[in-house]
Amino acid sequence: GIQQVLAGKVDRFQFEYPCHSPTEQRWFLMRIRPIAGFKPALFLVSHLNITQRKLIEERVEALSLHDPLTGLSNRRHFDMVLHQEYLRAHREKSDFCLAILDLDHFKTLNDTQGHQRGDQFLCDVASILKTACRRPSDLVARYGGDEFVLILSGSARVAATDMLTKCLSDIAALDLAYCSNPAVTASVGISSTEDLKALSEDDLLQAADLALYRAKNRGRNLCVCCVGWDHAKQAFFQ
Repeated sequence: GIQQVLAGKVDRFQFEYPCHSPTEQRWFLMRIRPIAGFKPALFLVSHLNITQRKLIEERVEALSLHDPLTGLSNRRHFDMVLHQEYLRAHREKSDFCLAILDLDHFKTLNDTQGHQRGDQFLCDVASILKTACRRPSDLVARYGGDEFVLILSGSARVAATDMLTKCLSDIAALDLAYCSNPAVTASVGISSTEDLKALSEDDLLQAADLALYRAKNRGRNLCVCCVGWDHAKQAFFQ
């Protein structure tokens, strides 16, 4: 861009760049334009500190990708990361697990104890899931209402099931403090590229959703995995 201005091909150019110090984040806007009436040609180069604007933009972007109640990623961020993880897994020939967790009897807690208590329960569940998913490559998101989704990068199905089963126990233990009747528990549906290599990312999500409903039908408070998917989209569970 600078060379094009110097060559007279464009009349101006600007570029934003970071220039962080060990203690401070800083961004600058560089501008270059010719100064008319001089031979040989002269050019004006300026550097404007735009740190405050960039910090505000980063904050707005972070808010657009996170759930304001729990601090987890939101559905928009989940969709973005799922697409990236799907492409990465195919490129590197690796596996990942996708899980959908839905609370059981949460509406009763909301109706009997109020939405503030319900919101606190959701935050407690979010804390349990964040503690379990400690790796930077994992993602926990609030998908909506009392439903959460997880992307477990590089995880085998058995390991993911063990980890999520522990989460179910921790969620069930919350009821000692909330005393809901019936007790609030959680059900989980899992799909994995380990079993379903040919599926698209949308089909993987659908497979996890079908596994979730199978967990609900089997009595709730358990994990069910979708381990097979035929051409007619008939799912098989374990």
